[in-house]
Amino acid sequence: MPVNVTKRPKRKPGQKAHLTRAKIIAKALPLLDDNPDLGMAGIARGLGVAPAAIYAHFRGRLAEIHTEVIRAILADVARPPKPNETCEAYLRDLFDAVFAAFYKHRKVALLFGRKIAANYYLNPLLVERVLYALSLAGLPENEKVVALNLVMGSLVGMITIECAYPTSLSPAKWSLSQSNTVDALPAGEYPQIKALKIKLGGAVNARSVHKPTPARAQRFADSLIAGLKAQFSIV
Repeated sequence: MPVNVTKRPKRKPGQKAHLTRAKIIAKALPLLDDNPDLGMAGIARGLGVAPAAIYAHFRGRLAEIHTEVIRAILADVARPPKPNETCEAYLRDLFDAVFAAFYKHRKVALLFGRKIAANYYLNPLLVERVLYALSLAGLPENEKVVALNLVMGSLVGMITIECAYPTSLSPAKWSLSQSNTVDALPAGEYPQIKALKIKLGGAVNARSVHKPTPARAQRFADSLIAGLKAQFSIV
């Protein structure tokens, strides 16, 4: 008598590992914090799965993972506005929040500018609340877009310069490499750099210290707000 054999449904890649997009990103972020040059195979090894298990969730492969990592870092930076809050107060808090978020992930921070340039609405709530803050300053609709570009550009610049740790060298070796670069420059062609060598070296040291310094974020906020006031005559 024939025996009926129930066929199991074919498992899709990633099912056995119980992976989801959110779980992959949660595990990929600390891996990329340690090594931002990690590829798909390295991320898969870190998760203890085959690369195909990740491909099943991220058809765009590494670029898509990078996008989602930056989106995850930005998830909570744009808080709701407070009652009777000014545009200036909101923007100052925003710069602090973005700075703090990326300072925890300095080795992937350089991806921020690239991903925002590719997708301005990577975090649509961030854009929406910046536009709302600009409306609090009385900006007319046709000027909000220009002002938004200035805000986003200032955030990218702040993260790139103040938060990102753009090298695999130790802080001491990075500082030494920058000093050696300045030493090798001809004094006749680069007198300003030569004259400021010590102060420029101090700035490199400050950037390499793994300790949050929110005052640096406020310097960028100060410059942005002064520029908005001058360009758009807002209060």
